[in-house]
Amino acid sequence: MNTKNNNFQFSRLLMVMRWDMFTNLKSYLNMMLGMTFALLPFFIMQLYQLSKQYQLFPDTIDLSYLGMSQYVLMISSIAMYMMATQIFMVMKTTGQREQFLMLPASNLEKYISRFLFSTLGAAVAMITAIVVSDLVQLIFSFVLLPGHHQSLCLYAVALLWKIWTTFIENNDSTGALLLSLLIMTCGVLVHSFFILCGTLFRKHTIVVSGILFIVMIYLVIYVIESVPGTITTCLMHGDNSWIFCLLIAELLLAGFQYWLSYKVFTRMQVICNRWINL
Repeated sequence: MNTKNNNFQFSRLLMVMRWDMFTNLKSYLNMMLGMTFALLPFFIMQLYQLSKQYQLFPDTIDLSYLGMSQYVLMISSIAMYMMATQIFMVMKTTGQREQFLMLPASNLEKYISRFLFSTLGAAVAMITAIVVSDLVQLIFSFVLLPGHHQSLCLYAVALLWKIWTTFIENNDSTGALLLSLLIMTCGVLVHSFFILCGTLFRKHTIVVSGILFIVMIYLVIYVIESVPGTITTCLMHGDNSWIFCLLIAELLLAGFQYWLSYKVFTRMQVICNRWINL
């Protein structure tokens, strides 16, 4: 079958995803365990510290669970973006590249399969790791904190809900909605950036992507500071037209980066000894 075409069949996509799952199951399980062990030691350490001081300082319980919830949100965000850079981890070696590129499916189906595994698959692995870590810390809390038990998952959801409701109450409905969409599209834009980096770079994708992202952040801050009285002023005064324009610009740029990532994938070769996949 000619794998250079862009035809799409859902049945072939499912076949590619099934092949990917069974071929790379060990890697996915290792990633999930890695996220679990990134969370669990911190939780146990926090519970142990609380067991030594909560009787003297009862308020530290809420502060500690707040800190653990914030840690969960931070680790989850980092994990999602790290997984985005690993979109083509199945093509690290020449043998893996040949095996994947020669699958009887179109380029579009292969790309969508990898995209789903690096986004939805990463989300499932991350949620599973959080739930497992939460259950373990809940079990330990019965030993270390008798009478004080709290699910971090529920606490994190309650924290996000509180932030959202407070934000809505302190802003007008239209502006709050636009700002919320702007923040979400900013997350999509960052995700598209890491997807593009994961497609473009063949070696050390996490390190290279992280360095480029830091450089881009500094450039954006420099541009914003060098143009006073425009973007920041409009945002601070709730100018909805500017917020809407930024929202559209972020969506267009994110869509362009996803499209460019796919185009880079279609140009990948079986034999490639360079740092980039072009």
